Amino acid sequence: MTTPRATIPLLVALLALAGGTAFAQADGPRAGRGGGGERWAQLDRNNDGTIDRSEAEAHPKLLEHFERIDRDGDGRLSRQEVREARQLAQSRREARQSQSRAMQARFRWLDVDNDGTLTLAEIGEAAPKLSERFGAIDGNRDGRIGREEIRGYLKAQRDARRAAHA
Repeated sequence: MTTPRATIPLLVALLALAGGTAFAQADGPRAGRGGGGERWAQLDRNNDGTIDRSEAEAHPKLLEHFERIDRDGDGRLSRQEVREARQLAQSRREARQSQSRAMQARFRWLDVDNDGTLTLAEIGEAAPKLSERFGAIDGNRDGRIGREEIRGYLKAQRDARRAAHA
């Protein structure tokens, strides 16, 4: 099963909630009772080792995405469910960073004259999809596309996909 891209904001919120690794760590003063982690302890008001919907109300983003995190559908978030959501968020963040680095390197490679923009002549046949979309990306119609124009185009494409799936 593929996780929808719309879960990325949720996972970022989970990382913020987690406050680093403290959220789902299994050690600490409440270990053995399903606790551990100061933030978890704040949310798990009844100390049962899980976070139910009423406890999640203290964190609006967590509540907003509660069903997506609650993989077994029992109405409670276990440490394992939160840990897996955090791991997925980390993997996605790393993939985005890697993709961004690759795109930046490709841009630099294509930018033969090193002016920070690309022309159709520079792109040539080296990036056929980019050539095909050049007109749509070149927002100011100056015959050159810069990083900001590419970012804007990609953001518009993401937003359109999200809207189609909403």
